Amino acid sequence: VNMKNNTILSNDNTSDTFIEIDDKIVKNQIKNRVECKKLDNIFKNVDLSEHDIIIKIDTQGFESDVLKGGKDLITKYKPNIIIEIKNYTSKRYGKSTKSLYDSIRNLGYQIFLIAAQYPVEHFCIHNDNVEKFRQKYKNFIKPNIHNIDENKAMDNGVTEMIKF
Repeated sequence: VNMKNNTILSNDNTSDTFIEIDDKIVKNQIKNRVECKKLDNIFKNVDLSEHDIIIKIDTQGFESDVLKGGKDLITKYKPNIIIEIKNYTSKRYGKSTKSLYDSIRNLGYQIFLIAAQYPVEHFCIHNDNVEKFRQKYKNFIKPNIHNIDENKAMDNGVTEMIKF
């Protein structure tokens, strides 16, 4: 995929992905190579059943790729997920926030907006754990009142937020 100032390269031999960014703003061309590994590959030989797991995803438009690369881990352990969802970072790579919200729900999660000055962070809890979460944090779960252009959370079915 060749984008405005970015090129994504993938190395299919190992199932790992490498991202190369060509920064054309700077006079001399700068190339950064970042090694990215799938969560499923990193944890495939690790038993996490005795651990409480939280996954934080803030990958500037590659959030859906992280979910895909961690699908087995997420399906097996049902971790809590904190994820940043923003229109402009999704659109930059030809993706939509709607498809990201749908992907999270298809993994069996309910999505809450985290109320903040700039509400783009979301807390996702697996449906198997929602009732226990609601009982424990009932005083902090409120109707969502944020539908900013940045993610259109309400338009995408996020009807509740967590406000501390």
